[in-house]
Amino acid sequence: MKRRNPWHDYSRMGTYMLTLVVRERMALLGTLRGSLEGDVAPYVEHSALGSIIAQKEQKKIHRFYPQLEVWKLCVMPDHLHMIVRINEDMGKGKHLGIVVTGFKSGYNNAYWKLFNMDEPPRQGLFETGYCDKILMNEGQLDNWIRYLDDNPRRLMMKHQNPNLFTVLTNMEVAGEQCQAVGNRFC
Repeated sequence: MKRRNPWHDYSRMGTYMLTLVVRERMALLGTLRGSLEGDVAPYVEHSALGSIIAQKEQKKIHRFYPQLEVWKLCVMPDHLHMIVRINEDMGKGKHLGIVVTGFKSGYNNAYWKLFNMDEPPRQGLFETGYCDKILMNEGQLDNWIRYLDDNPRRLMMKHQNPNLFTVLTNMEVAGEQCQAVGNRFC
């Protein structure tokens, strides 16, 4: 889940897609609804915590870090994606990792408050670290947006067809052993 690029300066202007995963993949942020064949397309109905993140907490990011904008947020049952833009260099000692730590702290406070976790020790809502992707190619932003918009449908496909996204090891293709993921029905 941790994809830092050692060659990249995360304090400089740039656009990123971030993924944060709920600890132990607990589905605390919402419930998958709708169907693949029907009138209501798959979507995530936010839980109280998911709603707090989507409607309140993510808006605080720009207030604390005015150089940064959240362009898109996708709250899934057990993780979230954000497309964020650093509009101007952040300055000495500040970088995207510090920002992520800050909004994780805000999310944790909302989580602890919602579930009345007043006394330490308290576990954080999200797993340690996060995944980031750096916008570097033309058309990549549009692909990210489509990916986030399609996330509930893919999750429903995964639930209804578990083998569809299974990692296949020692698979022979053209006489070679390889490892593959997805789109193979057993």
